[in-house]
Amino acid sequence: MMNESNRIHVIYPESNPEAANLAGEIKQNIERFRIPHRLVKRTGIRRIQDAKEEWLIVICTPETPEDEKVNREINRFIDAGKFGRILTLLAEGTPDTSFPESLIYEKKTDGTIVEHEPLAANVAGTVGREQRKRLRTEQLRLFAPILGVGFDDLMDRKRKARNRKIIAAGAALLAGALVFLGYAVNRIQIIAKKNTELSEQHDIASAARDEAARQKDAAYESYVQTVELEARTCMQQGQNEKALQLLLQVLPDMQDVPGIRETFGNTLENLCSGGYVPVASRADYLVSRGIALQEKTHKVYEDEIWLPPPPETETEDLRIQYKIRNESKEYGYQVATSSGKDLAFTIIHFPQNPERDYFLRDETGTHYYVQLCDAPVRHGGVGVTDNCVILEDGTMIDIHNGEAKRINLLTGHFIPFFDENGSGESLSEKGEKGYTHILDYEECDVLIALTEEGAEIWQRNPFRYLYTLESVQDMIDAGGTTTLIGSGKGLTVFNRNPFRELYTIQDAEWGDVPVEDHFVTTVECGKGVNWLTCDWEIYDLNTGEEIRSFEEEGALGSGSANAPMFTAEGYALIPGFKSVSVWDLKRQKQMARIRKIVGVPVAGLGGYEAYGTEDSGTGLRSGSAILFDGLVYVWREKRDIPPGMENRIELAKELLELKD
Repeated sequence: MMNESNRIHVIYPESNPEAANLAGEIKQNIERFRIPHRLVKRTGIRRIQDAKEEWLIVICTPETPEDEKVNREINRFIDAGKFGRILTLLAEGTPDTSFPESLIYEKKTDGTIVEHEPLAANVAGTVGREQRKRLRTEQLRLFAPILGVGFDDLMDRKRKARNRKIIAAGAALLAGALVFLGYAVNRIQIIAKKNTELSEQHDIASAARDEAARQKDAAYESYVQTVELEARTCMQQGQNEKALQLLLQVLPDMQDVPGIRETFGNTLENLCSGGYVPVASRADYLVSRGIALQEKTHKVYEDEIWLPPPPETETEDLRIQYKIRNESKEYGYQVATSSGKDLAFTIIHFPQNPERDYFLRDETGTHYYVQLCDAPVRHGGVGVTDNCVILEDGTMIDIHNGEAKRINLLTGHFIPFFDENGSGESLSEKGEKGYTHILDYEECDVLIALTEEGAEIWQRNPFRYLYTLESVQDMIDAGGTTTLIGSGKGLTVFNRNPFRELYTIQDAEWGDVPVEDHFVTTVECGKGVNWLTCDWEIYDLNTGEEIRSFEEEGALGSGSANAPMFTAEGYALIPGFKSVSVWDLKRQKQMARIRKIVGVPVAGLGGYEAYGTEDSGTGLRSGSAILFDGLVYVWREKRDIPPGMENRIELAKELLELKD
């Protein structure tokens, strides 16, 4: 890293913050140093920064020999024949560990190598106030060759030596004329004493003034360093918008303070580099854009009511808790089950006519417990729970101990299962058990009964058996599309209304494909773009054609998702090793790869998600902004950074006002 003061350049290893502070202090001292009037007359130079030649001051620490930028600047001077105008300040370590070899061994044009001892100034082994005090003297060793004068000229040693000689000569004359000048000597002693007292008072006042100025400068420097350090930390952690906000609080007044201009420029470069650029943490991004993201949750059917228990139940409770499992608003009843472990029974409740309530019993008069789950319909069904479906005529279909039954809930009587005789292929028609679930999907014109032998397809009205899909062992609603996915010997895609088979995807490596062993999703991205995924395989849902497999793309799965995620544009977000890639599936092209910023604390906000504008039709968010490991990255076109601090400040304000 390099600080410049007109023709005097100060370079230091970028990895050493103490060296950066020391460079800033030298630069300030160069600007503040007053050249004695007698030297101004001799050299014609009024300020050090007005030096006639270009000079390079190298701050040497153990990191300096390996710093590429420092060595590049040293070589530039050497190549230009300016070896003699390179000065060194040893800040840490020793000359053996801290000096670059190019400063110790000078290679002449004739090929000979000359060894040098480049030490010009030394503040090693000091810190804080002691270092600054020592620097006041040591910096004169740097300023003297720049001005073309000797170190003693700046230290004013010769003048002090000359004064001592004059005083000694005067003392000799006074001693020789002591007899004649006794009175004069006495007066001189009195005057000298007074002068000493005045000098001491002047020194005290000067010291107080210097201390006040030092404290003021220290407070100013501390404030500036705090702003710059916090902004630089935010920039390094990817929170570039927050870094700009901090820097704009002190710009343009502090643009000449070391570090401020550099951090400001680096932050602008980050935001204008093009592609996905990190802008803010998740919380700051949402607040700055006024966004309140609603977490997607599944509705759980858990309405509760309190009703009397059966009269023969041994309980002192006048009312007990029931969970509503299903209801028919058309017929005005609710199916509710007791929630206690020892009270297993079902009540048919009529909210508008509670006098009609009754407890459901089987054919033998025993309390009938409809075995329902607490969760919503498995795999995306709506309005009902597992094993319990209410038909259009108000009757209820239920699976109890593997057997399918049909109950007229208005009367509490069990009735024939189908409305009319079918083919005799249904387990219910055969009087056999083996049913596991009844699936009732939204906008699907049939009911699907899963059995141990396959999936029976039932017509709703009139209620009857249609056929059995022996190749299908399970059925799921994998997303907000017009399809259902059956699994068995491959994945079979069905249209839900009218229900019909579209095609089957088979893979030799799959074998039987139970849904619980694979993560299957379907997604509609709009404009006819629909995708089907099975783990990391992506297919065109419209045709079944495999688009791409990401199984072998590298270290997939950062632990935050089980399958690709999709954006409103139809892009796929694919996780990799400490990264997430954005794929345009239609063009089979990777648009960008967002890599984790090393050292950024995630604080439990890992994972990835599209964070752009939500599409009202599909419910998907745009990929114009992506959340990855707690940071939001926004897609931006590359922009040129204008010259001039005023123009750059205007650009920063514009960037902070951009909305995704």
